[in-house]
Amino acid sequence: MMMKMHLINLQRHHERRARMQRIGAELGIDWRIFPAVDALDPQADLARWDPEGILNPSEVACFLSHRRLWQDIADGEDAMAAIFEDDLHIAPALRDLLSCLPVRERPTIYRLECDPLVVRIRPEPEMTVGGRGLHHYQGWVLGSAAYVLNRPAARLLLARADLVRLPVDLFLHNSLAAEEDTDIDRLVAIPSPCIQDKMLVWLQEAARPATGLRKALREIRRPFLQFYSMLGRQFGARPQRPESTPAPPPTADYLVTSIVPTHFRDRLPLTRMQKIVREVAKPYQRLRESRTIRRAGMVRTKIKFG
Repeated sequence: MMMKMHLINLQRHHERRARMQRIGAELGIDWRIFPAVDALDPQADLARWDPEGILNPSEVACFLSHRRLWQDIADGEDAMAAIFEDDLHIAPALRDLLSCLPVRERPTIYRLECDPLVVRIRPEPEMTVGGRGLHHYQGWVLGSAAYVLNRPAARLLLARADLVRLPVDLFLHNSLAAEEDTDIDRLVAIPSPCIQDKMLVWLQEAARPATGLRKALREIRRPFLQFYSMLGRQFGARPQRPESTPAPPPTADYLVTSIVPTHFRDRLPLTRMQKIVREVAKPYQRLRESRTIRRAGMVRTKIKFG
């Protein structure tokens, strides 16, 4: 019997829901539509979950959407369930992979998506399922758009999520920790059958050979993008579009400024001395990270989509 596959979707995002339903019909996937927490809904009480106001409302609402599903899984009778967001590209092999994933007693998260960043993994897979290795991973991982978790993992995540202190992807994947979480097994499928739309656009742009004109335009554009990113870090957040304005599709320009994984740390208020200390400490932090990777028997790699 196929596990439940929950699709998080804002009720006002009709076009995303319709697209994912078409994809589901093509792949034989029966989505269970789960209404996302809306950052514009005053009943969501976002301030209660983020009293210090570190995250923006959309990040808090996204976290709470996932948290409500963790609660449903923890309280339900199913041994595990899959959670998806509504902006995915999906490989045809997803359904077969889900049907083969083993039910484990230990708290376990199966990550089913890839991103453009280099990830630390154990070179030897914990197991092979459907022709794909499932490897332990650790470190900075972007995205919470496709994963499976069992009931023990859902309960453990809930116990740690009394408040919203991090974006949901950093919390889910233990991204800020220097070492592996010994309480939860986190396994990533290689290759991964899911990728977010904006990540796919980024990979496609990065793979295109730069012609003379494209290279020149990229170099001309670079200082403006860096200046814009610096303003975002200095003043805490980038200006938000009015809700009535439809968001454009992701472009290379958007991804250059948004995909760099510094959005959370760089919004934390720092004194001048703290900034100096942070810059001085960077080489030591890189050295410590390299030693941690070697000590843990991990290697760096990029996860492929397929």
